[in-house]
This record gives sequence, structure tokens and C-alpha cells, in this order.
Amino acid sequence: MDAYVSDARLKPFWRDGYSVVDAIKENKKKILFLSHPANWNGFTFENFKENIKRLYESFYMI
Repeated sequence: MDAYVSDARLKPFWRDGYSVVDAIKENKKKILFLSHPANWNGFTFENFKENIKRLYESFYMI
């Protein structure tokens, strides 16, 4: 792995300020990209509800 890139919940939207574009521009060959698409929208309350639902299901829907 030449680069690790992860999105962040808040601006600048990239953990450590290092984006996929940065890694590509640096000609990194193997990029590990961790993304959290639920964080990309501004619906914080909706995301919270979905997280609680998944937590509930993990305990009671086994």
C-alpha cells in the first residue's frame, strides 16, 4: 500500500487533509480508500437514526 485515504465527517472532508486526488497526483500505485457514504450528506439526524437502527438489529435480529 502506497497511500491510505479516508473521508472525514466534517471539512476538509479528508482525514489529515490528504485526498484521493492528492494520492493520484503523487503517482501512488496502491491506494487504500476508506469511505463512509452516509457521512456525505447533511442529514445528520437521519444518519443517527440509521445507526441506531443498525445497532438494534445487530443485537435483536441475530
